[in-house]
Amino acid sequence: MKAKRRAVIGATLLAGAMMLGTSQAAKAAEPLKLGMIVSSSGPSASNAVQFTGAVKAFMAKHGDTVAGRKIEIIQRDGMGPAPDVNLRLTQELISRQGVEMIFGFDYTPNVLAVKKISTQAKMPILISNAATSGILHDAPYMVRFGLTTAQVTKPLAEWMPKNGLKNAYVLFANYGPGLEAKAAFKDAFTAAGGNYMGEIPVPVSNPDFSGYLQRIKEAKPDALFVFLPTGDQPGAFLKAARDYDLAGAGIKIVGTGDIASEDVIDSIGDSILGVTTAFGYSDVHNSPENKEFVELFTKATGGTVRPNFHAATVWDIMGAIYKVVEAQNGKLDPEKTIELLKGYKSTGARGPIEIDSSSRDLTTTVYLRTAENQGDRIVNREFEAIPSVKSPAKVAH
Repeated sequence: MKAKRRAVIGATLLAGAMMLGTSQAAKAAEPLKLGMIVSSSGPSASNAVQFTGAVKAFMAKHGDTVAGRKIEIIQRDGMGPAPDVNLRLTQELISRQGVEMIFGFDYTPNVLAVKKISTQAKMPILISNAATSGILHDAPYMVRFGLTTAQVTKPLAEWMPKNGLKNAYVLFANYGPGLEAKAAFKDAFTAAGGNYMGEIPVPVSNPDFSGYLQRIKEAKPDALFVFLPTGDQPGAFLKAARDYDLAGAGIKIVGTGDIASEDVIDSIGDSILGVTTAFGYSDVHNSPENKEFVELFTKATGGTVRPNFHAATVWDIMGAIYKVVEAQNGKLDPEKTIELLKGYKSTGARGPIEIDSSSRDLTTTVYLRTAENQGDRIVNREFEAIPSVKSPAKVAH
């Protein structure tokens, strides 16, 4: 009787183990759902073109299946700086779509809005472009693959006084990354011996710069440092600066690379020539990895748009996703995913990158570039590279 009972128990345990194994195998064979949140409407609608182009380019080379699981991208429109919208979209992707990772986000306020749910749901979020420093310290399931504003501002501010630009005015978009750009610039510029003449905050959506430019022109600085988010604003600003003839007044425009994004640089036209920027990517970056990336991106988008930093960042994010999925044989565990991303290294279109193992922020090369004509197009020609630049823990505004 006891032997019979032991046999029944053994058979039950074996059946349970077989069911568990079957369940795990089935899970590994299911599509791997990834959420992608990026603005596809409003002034930043071009961001979605960059994201989708990079994903298509990456899959054209690496395929759409990793560790036996077919990748399914579920895309949602972040609608610009819209925290409530991005929180709702993140909740929907987690609870209704069953995604196992989310990537994207193109504004700091949107990331701040989803930090709590990322932690509660243990949802890994790979950030492409929320550029305010110090936003990850209480978000253990977030990793940033994009640069921070201070990370690119400091090298440029330090370069300026050494190259004859000793008196500077600042114009910045009045939200997190803009406030950080202003503060980081002021600290680094004055520490390098520069004279900080004044500052002008402008609304995040502001097409009219005329009043501001008149004030700057009357101040007669050597340079105007500008931070504006990608989208419609940089072109409007640069055309207004041309109309006010800042160059003729001896005022050089410098800024973060957001104001000279490759996808709009040709449409901005001659207004951007001579503008010096600091950033983590140019589509004419001279490396075999970038040449291949640009070729694949061009094919993926039909040549309708040039890749910018968004695309280069998403390319790196896709590479990281494939690596952590392979390392876990297709069966993802949130804690294991984050541990694998800490210290992650790769070399892509931007050059070598590394995710800091403690801060989960990006360490990368920052390039100083000048906009100039090259053949029949305008490019951001890199003239100096500063390697292994870390993001500061936090910048006081």
